[in-house]
Amino acid sequence: MRNTPLKLSSLFSNHLFPGLLACGAMLLGFAGRADATLLAYEGFDTPGQYTAGATLDTANGGTGWTGAWSSEASVTTELNSVAYPDLVETSGHMLTTNGDPSSSRRSFDETGFQNLGDEVWFAYTFNRESGSNNHNVYITLSGSSTRFFGLRTENSPSTELNAAIRFAGSTVEKSSTAYTIANSTDYFVIGRMTFDDVGNDRLDVWVNPSDFTSVANLGAESMFVETANPTPGNFTDVWIADGNAASYAFDEIRIGNTLGDVAPSSVPEPVTSAMVFGFVIALGAIAYRRRMRK
Repeated sequence: MRNTPLKLSSLFSNHLFPGLLACGAMLLGFAGRADATLLAYEGFDTPGQYTAGATLDTANGGTGWTGAWSSEASVTTELNSVAYPDLVETSGHMLTTNGDPSSSRRSFDETGFQNLGDEVWFAYTFNRESGSNNHNVYITLSGSSTRFFGLRTENSPSTELNAAIRFAGSTVEKSSTAYTIANSTDYFVIGRMTFDDVGNDRLDVWVNPSDFTSVANLGAESMFVETANPTPGNFTDVWIADGNAASYAFDEIRIGNTLGDVAPSSVPEPVTSAMVFGFVIALGAIAYRRRMRK
C-alpha cells in the first residue's frame, strides 16, 4: 500500500491532538502537586465564613486549622485581595486591621517539625494601607506571645521590615538587614525556618521574589536571623498583631514543609515544561509512524 504523507491537519484532528493536550495537562498538574505537604492555608474566601465588613473573630474558613480565628472586633474581612504576580491565589476577601491596635490568632495542626534539620516554610501577602505603625506576623508556641519566629516592622523607623526570633529571655533577635516597605504597596513574603535542636536555628526571608518556582531560583535571601537559644517547644499558632494608627491588609497565608507548598506558582518549572513538551512530541511521533504504516 502506498504511504500517504501525514498532513498537519491530521495531527490536529478531533481525536489525536486534544488527547495529547489532555495528557500533557495531566502531567503538568501531577508535577505541580508532587510531595505536597501544605499544613494550613487561609485565603479568607471560604463560602459562608467571610463577609465583607464582618469581624474576623470566630470565622473558621481555610484548611488545616484546628479552630476558628480569635481577634478583636476591629479586625474584619474586606471584599478585596492582596495579590502578587504568578502566585496561585483565591480572590475575594482579605484580613484588614482597620487602624486600631489588634491581635489575631489561629492554631494549625502541626507539632513535630522542630527536630534537627527540619524546615517549616510560611508565606503571606500584605499591604500597609495607611499609617506608620508596627505590625507583627509570627508563628508562635501555643498561646504564647513571647516565643516566636516571623516578621515585624518597627515603630521607628516604621519603613523597616525585619526577620525576628524570640525563643528565650526578653530580647527579640532581629536580622541585621531590613527590607524597606512603603504604604499602599503589595508585598509577598516567604520564610524558611530551619531547626537545629542545639541552637543555631535560622530564619531566612525573601520579599517579593521575582521567581519562586524553586529554592534555587529564589536567589539570595532578603534577610536572615539566627539564634543560639535552643528551640523551646512545639509551634502551633499564627499570630498577627499591629499597633495604633496603622491599617494593614493580609492575605494568602500558608504554612508547609516545602517552598512549593507555601508559594504555588502559576509558572511551571523549566524542567516540568520540557517534560510535558517532550511527552507531546513523542506521542505525536508515535501517531505519525503508525499512520505511515497503514
